[in-house]
Amino acid sequence: MRLLCAKAVRTIRRARCRAFVRISFLLLYIFPLAATRGAAQSKYALLIGIDRYWPKSADIPLPPDPPDSQDDASRWELAVWPTLEGAVNDATAMRDLLAGAKFGFPSNHLHLLTDSEATRDVILAAMQKYLVDEPRRGDIVVFYYAGHGSLRVNSKNGRPDHFDETIVPVNANTGVFDVRNKEIARLFNAAVDKGILLTAIFDSCHSGGVARGIPVGAPGKTRFLPYDPRDALDPPDRQPDGSLVPRPEDRPRGAVVLAAAQAHQLASEWTTPDGTPHGAFTVALMDTLSRLPADASAEEILGRVQVLLQGMGMNGQQPALDAPANRRSAPLFGGAHGSGKLRVAAGAEGVQSDGTLTLQGGLELGLNPGCELARVKSKTGDPDMRVVIASAVLGHSKARLIPPATAQQIEPGDEFELEKWAAPESFRLKLWIPPPAASATLSSAFAEAAKLRRSTSVTWIDDPIRTSPDYLVEWSGSAWTLTGPGKQQVLGKDLSAGAVTQALVRTGTHGPRPRLFVELPPSEELAYAVRSQLGDSHAAIELASAPETAQYLLAGRAGEAGPEYAWAQKNVSLGAAEASGIDQRSGESGTLCSPDSPYPPRTNWLAASTDAAAEQVTDYAGRLARVYSWLNLPAPAAGTGDAFPYQLVLAKLGSGDAEPAGLASGAGVTAQGPVREGEDYALALRSSGPPADDFRPRWVYVLGISCDGSGQLLYPASGQNNRQPRRDPKTDGWPRVVDLTGSAEKITIGKPFGVDSYVLLTTSDQLSDLSVFNFQAALSRGAALPNTDPLSQLLQSATTGSRGMGVVRNVPASWSVRYTHILSVPAEPKP
Repeated sequence: MRLLCAKAVRTIRRARCRAFVRISFLLLYIFPLAATRGAAQSKYALLIGIDRYWPKSADIPLPPDPPDSQDDASRWELAVWPTLEGAVNDATAMRDLLAGAKFGFPSNHLHLLTDSEATRDVILAAMQKYLVDEPRRGDIVVFYYAGHGSLRVNSKNGRPDHFDETIVPVNANTGVFDVRNKEIARLFNAAVDKGILLTAIFDSCHSGGVARGIPVGAPGKTRFLPYDPRDALDPPDRQPDGSLVPRPEDRPRGAVVLAAAQAHQLASEWTTPDGTPHGAFTVALMDTLSRLPADASAEEILGRVQVLLQGMGMNGQQPALDAPANRRSAPLFGGAHGSGKLRVAAGAEGVQSDGTLTLQGGLELGLNPGCELARVKSKTGDPDMRVVIASAVLGHSKARLIPPATAQQIEPGDEFELEKWAAPESFRLKLWIPPPAASATLSSAFAEAAKLRRSTSVTWIDDPIRTSPDYLVEWSGSAWTLTGPGKQQVLGKDLSAGAVTQALVRTGTHGPRPRLFVELPPSEELAYAVRSQLGDSHAAIELASAPETAQYLLAGRAGEAGPEYAWAQKNVSLGAAEASGIDQRSGESGTLCSPDSPYPPRTNWLAASTDAAAEQVTDYAGRLARVYSWLNLPAPAAGTGDAFPYQLVLAKLGSGDAEPAGLASGAGVTAQGPVREGEDYALALRSSGPPADDFRPRWVYVLGISCDGSGQLLYPASGQNNRQPRRDPKTDGWPRVVDLTGSAEKITIGKPFGVDSYVLLTTSDQLSDLSVFNFQAALSRGAALPNTDPLSQLLQSATTGSRGMGVVRNVPASWSVRYTHILSVPAEPKP
């Protein structure tokens, strides 16, 4: 969508990975909750992380034949059961995050099971005790699981595939059964029926995934163990009247179930910059929970996690949320708690011999090297004590004392409060340039690809982003390969159209005319020139050492006149979007908009025959880096009372409206969309509840990033007072809703259509340079930063990708950023 402002007329592999959403489908007899909030409300959490799995240790009686719907090997046929690396780290880091002042879970209510502790019987007993028995009505309870998910045959469950989803206990190798979704659902039902506010989070998966777009690199660890063929013989649960358990959308209230992936996807592991393994979903979730206010809704958290996963290059993994409407719009963990500013406690070991102090919080709280914290004084007359973060990982950080502080003045458990924040070393877009080929190899390959284009034996795929291929021909650096479902064939050093068609005939798995994409590598000259230009000019870009860690890859195709290249996301295909007419080209920037992601799926295809090819490829990389930088702006972690309590929404304007109708009631207001071509909207702020008594207004800025990558400052207009909100003159209270633009600066929905981003930035200090919010198709490279305030410097580095920033220090901690991603679609056709 282009953003049109009125005053200036601005124009702006197998599909069954259920990701445990079905657990919530089985919740029984969900009655309305009247959860009591107040001083009596307590918080509990049970967290499970399992890394170590072993193959079977006993003879397991197995059925003679696998189920008709499953022809893969069962777990009992595997020589080695895949172990994980990040599940225990995930559960431990989530426990530490919940224990912090922001969410306020008491340490004696946090229960952690890892590896050998997490047997089937212990898991079920712990769930009964900590999710059902100990909590009282109105209490907040969190269940978190990281480990393998799987399937178990159940011929009586009434489903076409006859599988139940499971989580895999550590002793499953002995023949003990997995914990099935029905068993978990019964426990969840008992908690919900008791009036407990339950949130369940699963970083696991239950079957294989489906490849889309351009699959590249070796697959990483995924949290899936093959199925158990032993039949559970367990029919569906029924209500007392004999009817089946209703689906969640048919119930007025229930639990929140947040899962790492959709039904056809894998849940992958991820290595953080410091080398620590975690689940990709949990990394994104913890970042989101740290940066959004404690009262952010489950729906807003889901949206942000999805964008972060896409920014990590995990396009084949989209998180899933299942919850009734009242819980989707409510805080995930029951709202704010604790002090206003972000606080962390000193570790039990105190100041070490090297002069460092361990703090119980790290990267998940936005504590980067350079952040400064002050000790919270317990009584009047306590000396001022300050520390600076020296290093940080997920879960903890190391700090050094700032003189005149001394080690003798600090005791274990002392609390420290964030005062000055520092941006991380980099928040860079990772790009992958595949192995290049000599000019002669590339020229010969283009000629053979032209033959395949004309061949009647294949369905030629011209753009893998628009149509996902069945088979991919690519250059490995030394030979051509043909990759299909679960299999790769080496074709040799020289590409031959005949060899490709013969290899496809031998596979015989996709009919007489399988869909084929031939990916051409860059020439050695082009690859060298692009690498040199990116290295010289772009601090916002990092060339990945392997495709697995990259967000975009340099894809090549055989165009009509010669090789063409574009930056493309891996594992992305817009076939369904294209068929619906949602995605549209932008005539100027040439990016392709997505109906479910704010990141462009690819850039324009660029001919490699021109002298300026390398410069054009580099320029498009810069455009992508600009969008990535803004969508991953490293804002400080949000506290609770100091968090800005308003969210940005779009309020629909009717014909001739001077202000949005129904803004206070929520009528015509959206934070998701879709919004349609030709409709007019105003920008507004809306609070889910009254701000704190000591709340102070902030300077408010709204940046609009169209799905094609262009950016524009939408609020404030020139000369407008943007310190918001202002007290109601009649009541002297803070308004629940704030109309920012009205009809004077309305936004009109227009092409291109896709997911547009609205960035709400608030700060206690007024920004000195508003030009950072405006950027067009080309990215300015190497521009010197003006001598402005530190926050403006940070924002300008996101816009320009300029070098020489290093760590931006002394940024005030009292600023925040929240994202609203809204889908724009074409107008409905006239009858």
